[in-house]
Amino acid sequence: MVNEKEMEVEAASLRRVAFFGVAISTIATLVCIISVPMLYNYLQHMQSVMQAEVDFCKSRSGNIWKEVTRTQVLAKVTGGPLRSRRQAGYSSSGVEGTVSSGGGGGGGQCCGCGVSPAGPPGPPGPSGEDGHDGESGRPGQNGPDAPPPPPAQPYNACFDCPEG
Repeated sequence: MVNEKEMEVEAASLRRVAFFGVAISTIATLVCIISVPMLYNYLQHMQSVMQAEVDFCKSRSGNIWKEVTRTQVLAKVTGGPLRSRRQAGYSSSGVEGTVSSGGGGGGGQCCGCGVSPAGPPGPPGPSGEDGHDGESGRPGQNGPDAPPPPPAQPYNACFDCPEG
């Protein structure tokens, strides 16, 4: 009898453990079923927002490069640096507006002011895109006539046709 009572107590305690285990696993499954799609949706939203930001940055950097290029082109059109040089007569040759090689420019080297001679050419750049096709040319001369075709071989319709 004592043995049966102990077994009933043990079975009741195991029932509680099994019930709590099933309840906890059910709750964990429901949390996963709800949270994984929400997490995926959030990550997709963040990816879309970040892609929009990256596209915006690309367009802005492209606009900045266009402005820099335009400024460089305008600077070369006006004939050099954007500010005018001083006409103070610092040259040893007596011509005003030129800088002597012995001045503060570093002994004839380029000082960044645009007065010294140009440096050596840089390496060649990458090849550009192919251009558009040109206009069609004039038609060429006619070629020689083809030789006459060889004579046709006589047709030989010989085949074995036994009587039935």
